[in-house]
Amino acid sequence: MFALLYCLGYQHDYRLVALAGLLCVTASGAAMLLLQHTLASDGADRHRWTAIAALSTGVGIWATHFTAMLAYDPGVVLGYAFALTVLSLGIAVLACTLAIYVAARDGRRHVALAGLICGGGVVLMHYVGMAAVTVRGIIRFAPEGIAFSIAAALLPMIAAFQLATASRRPAATLLACVLFVASILMLHFTGMAAITIIPDAGPLHRPDLLS
Repeated sequence: MFALLYCLGYQHDYRLVALAGLLCVTASGAAMLLLQHTLASDGADRHRWTAIAALSTGVGIWATHFTAMLAYDPGVVLGYAFALTVLSLGIAVLACTLAIYVAARDGRRHVALAGLICGGGVVLMHYVGMAAVTVRGIIRFAPEGIAFSIAAALLPMIAAFQLATASRRPAATLLACVLFVASILMLHFTGMAAITIIPDAGPLHRPDLLS
């Protein structure tokens, strides 16, 4: 808990955190509404809605993640490896595509699996994105913090999918959006609190590094 409070209080730019939160709320609302539109359609329309929902959800989740990463300031010079950063975006879009396809194809029978796929994809996206971080130092991860961040992502995401597919009532959709937001934000910030950077005075010269 203290690590999380320190991470939020002293290692983040609040302006970018606020922007990440806004992106997350927007992406989550769009995700749940588009998922419901997908389930309500059929035939070729369902395929189109699946593609639209998957792309917008995956890009929105990744944009939240990367904006929150830009907000992170551990006090050392850092950059982002280009290939892994792009890979993290691809993982987010692919996971959302699979999740929405499963939810749309099987309805409520496999909706928990759809939530698990989406949550698992978000977890993988986050930690591949973390692998892209290059610093003048060594990044160490606390295993218990990582385990908590994974659980914090998966459980609300599964519940969000179940609520969004069970009812189109505004209250149910709103609660599904809240759970979706909670999944993404808790994963990110608990995952960031689980790392420790040991600074090094060595150079940080790589031609593919994004500032």
